[in-house]
Amino acid sequence: QTFLGLMGTLDSMRLTDPLGQTTGQGWLVGPYFVSRIGDTSLAFEARALTGRTQDRVAQAGEAASIVSGERSLVMAKLSGTYALTEHLTLSPKLYAASVKETSAAYRAAGGTPIPGISTSYSQQSLSLDLRHESVNAYGELTLTGGLGWFLSDDTISQKGQGISYSFGVEQQIGSETRIRFDVSGQRDFDNRMNRMGLSL
Repeated sequence: QTFLGLMGTLDSMRLTDPLGQTTGQGWLVGPYFVSRIGDTSLAFEARALTGRTQDRVAQAGEAASIVSGERSLVMAKLSGTYALTEHLTLSPKLYAASVKETSAAYRAAGGTPIPGISTSYSQQSLSLDLRHESVNAYGELTLTGGLGWFLSDDTISQKGQGISYSFGVEQQIGSETRIRFDVSGQRDFDNRMNRMGLSL
């Protein structure tokens, strides 16, 4: 099976502080491609999007300046799902993405020149996720987990590498209730950074 299509995104933002306010809108549009490789469980996905942004920057008590920009997103993913037993499934994934955004130079209120800014971020990762399903006295119990290695490069923290991890528990209680708890995070060894998220 192979799918080829066109996708688009819209976004907006609003930042306010004592010095002024910034609002902006942006969009991305481009093709995407998804295909299953032969008779295997492997699937390949790719997308290449490009777009523009327009921000309105206003200092407190001054007229607003309009700042335009360009952006792009390129992403590719190879993933598969393999059932080892009736209850246990493994899902390997190879992923690569690159994001770039450029804002044009402009003059702030009063004529102060503000230089253009260009930012970029890229990441490559290899990971393995697992899913185990069973039944207990309350209902279905699903355990999920994952471990991976990533390489990243951006204009703020430069190059980095480390591990990503996740763990989740979902318990069904009766026919209409489910309780789910998830932990996910990253440890960047090069930049000594930790990111962690919790959800219930």
